[in-house]
Amino acid sequence: TGGLPYFGGPGNNYSMHALAEMAMRLRGGPSRGLVTANGGLLSKHAAAVLSADAHRGEAIDWTVAPHSVDRESIPALPVSEAVSVGTIVTYTVVAGRNAPDVGVVMADTSEGRCLACSTDPAVTAELAADGIIGRPVEFVLQDEQRRFHFAGA
Repeated sequence: TGGLPYFGGPGNNYSMHALAEMAMRLRGGPSRGLVTANGGLLSKHAAAVLSADAHRGEAIDWTVAPHSVDRESIPALPVSEAVSVGTIVTYTVVAGRNAPDVGVVMADTSEGRCLACSTDPAVTAELAADGIIGRPVEFVLQDEQRRFHFAGA
């Protein structure tokens, strides 16, 4: 319902409007189009690739998921136990309803990019302010999770 369970009728139908518009545009111009949608509380995602050209190959079996991946087959990347430093590239704060807020950063390090989190209220409060991009952070492994704090703090 996209977070609008009581809107009713066409308000829960935004993706259908986008699909109808894309069909009209494909009839008059480009040969391919992409429509994306989200639902839930941004927790469900959908995508449709549409074409004005007929498929010339064998029939497609839509009951088979051709791009599914067994997540157990993907090797886990090692997490360094050494404290390292990085620079914030982007970040977000996930507001906790019945739990502490969680700050999440993506940072550039000498080893590449990494993700880390923090539930420290002082850190999440600073993340909610502007001017955080480019700020140095330090990482430490705690409870098998990469945690961060601002460098020098």
